[in-house]
Amino acid sequence: MDIEALALTAAKQILKSLHDLEKITPFPLSSCDAAARHSLQEQIQTHLSAIVALKTRINTCMTIGRIPVEILARIFFWIVVGTHDTRSSRGTRWITITHVCRHWRQVALNTPTLWTDICVEGTVEPAATFLKRSKGAQLHIHVEMSLIAPDIRLLHAVAAESHRAATLSLDLEQNRFNAMSSSFPSAFPHLRQLIVNISGDIPIQTISVLTPAFFSTGVDGRNTSTPALEYLKLTNLQISWANTSFPSTLRCIIFQVGGMVPTDHPSLVSYLDIVHALQGLPLLEVLHLRGVFRALSSPIALPPPVEKHVQLPRLRDMALYGDPTVSIHIMDHLVIPPDCRIAMRLDGNRVPEVATYPFYAAPLRAKLADPIIPVEGKGALQQVAIDQSSVSFFKRHESSIVYPHLLVDVIFGYRDRPESLPVFDLMDAVCHQLPICDVSTLVVTGWLPTNLVWEKILGAMPNIRVLRITGSLPRVVLSLLGTRERDTVGVLPQDRLPPFLMPKLERLELHKVPFRLGEETWDHSSFVERLCEVLSARSDAGSSPVELTITKCTSLWDCDISELQDVVAGTVDWDEEADYYDSDE
Repeated sequence: MDIEALALTAAKQILKSLHDLEKITPFPLSSCDAAARHSLQEQIQTHLSAIVALKTRINTCMTIGRIPVEILARIFFWIVVGTHDTRSSRGTRWITITHVCRHWRQVALNTPTLWTDICVEGTVEPAATFLKRSKGAQLHIHVEMSLIAPDIRLLHAVAAESHRAATLSLDLEQNRFNAMSSSFPSAFPHLRQLIVNISGDIPIQTISVLTPAFFSTGVDGRNTSTPALEYLKLTNLQISWANTSFPSTLRCIIFQVGGMVPTDHPSLVSYLDIVHALQGLPLLEVLHLRGVFRALSSPIALPPPVEKHVQLPRLRDMALYGDPTVSIHIMDHLVIPPDCRIAMRLDGNRVPEVATYPFYAAPLRAKLADPIIPVEGKGALQQVAIDQSSVSFFKRHESSIVYPHLLVDVIFGYRDRPESLPVFDLMDAVCHQLPICDVSTLVVTGWLPTNLVWEKILGAMPNIRVLRITGSLPRVVLSLLGTRERDTVGVLPQDRLPPFLMPKLERLELHKVPFRLGEETWDHSSFVERLCEVLSARSDAGSSPVELTITKCTSLWDCDISELQDVVAGTVDWDEEADYYDSDE
């Protein structure tokens, strides 16, 4: 029986009821007869309920209506997961499935895991409803209320239920976070991910300290409040490092303080407290500390010798941004795998004294000398990349993905010494103490100092076979290729020039180098002519590259390639991509 037939049958029964009612009524039915109207309404409702029940029975006869409740709930779960790719509609877009039919709605309402994504953003009503329907299930709490006035009662309600949280992500202004913190429970037994970002302009003196409830310890010294925590990221929020016990389950620690914070500010943390807190983390894979630790008391002060090493056997990514001496010393405390990627930003308000440079060399050497793939007769390093603010070291490894195993970004205090570049000051002081003798590839980017600065650096890398120059001016190319060893002891005859640096150079790669710069004449000779002279001189000395590769270089002419081909013993490979300079424009 189809729906139309059921509706017709119901209509006939209603008409029959009306007819029977007229028979027993001694007078015509009046529209003012309340009792009669009420009776009719009840009968209509009865028949409508019957129709709904029949429709429900029809749904159960369909294949989709016979799906077991457990499977249907699991399907709904994956629909919920699939809607999380759109952050603006997270937690609400999927609810339309509860409007399909009564059965689907009952299944959804009786499945608490569908309501565990507590998202407090523009409005608060969905979050309150989700909290109620999630019952006792683990929660994923996301609070982002930087631009709106929140319902403080809801924040307290969410905080009170955070003992059920597996994920707790908070993006709040400081006063709202402080208000919410008062309702946090004493333990978070299910918490695996904790992210707190204190937004807005925050004076360093007023940065809040995360409530001790997250890292409280038991009588055995172990963390009892967040025993399952794996991911921890705090921005503009401190913890009491000296009294903190991280759970051994942690895989990622990211602490960062934004803004221009003096590295010697008393609110920052002692490196000894940080080293102590990092003990007992065998699963830690990521460690980022940015603007967290305090500088030493004076620019020439050195930390005491390392007495305790912290084992981090699974660490693969480490970033230390802050005072240079303290950054180096923290790294020296840590025993890490040889393939761990290290990024260091030596950032301070004052230039370190020359006396501290030798201290930098030993910890850097220890990390760089540890090979990923031991090669007999070869050091661990294969490539060095250097520009005016950073130097990167690449180890020999089997992966096709190229990334630096140590990146040192040097930006401290060079304004006090405008005539120098800090990265070269550092490299000049420690290069002969670093294991870079077997480096075969050197990558140079941007503007660099004169050849006098390069003498010591290139002298420590005599086995360079590939020189890659990117985005540099012609004078940099000539400076690198034309630099000779300095005859400091006077052993060479007067008619013999010192040998060139990089005597084993085999391949020269020029990328995005401008061959002509406007009206610049290079003392009435072009860059190509001077380059040919340098290459010829290197050829006479037996140290000229046999291959030259030119890619995306500007203002390059076909005749330039012909001139270069005459002095290069091997091939000149040019991609023929160039923006030609027109002197008439």
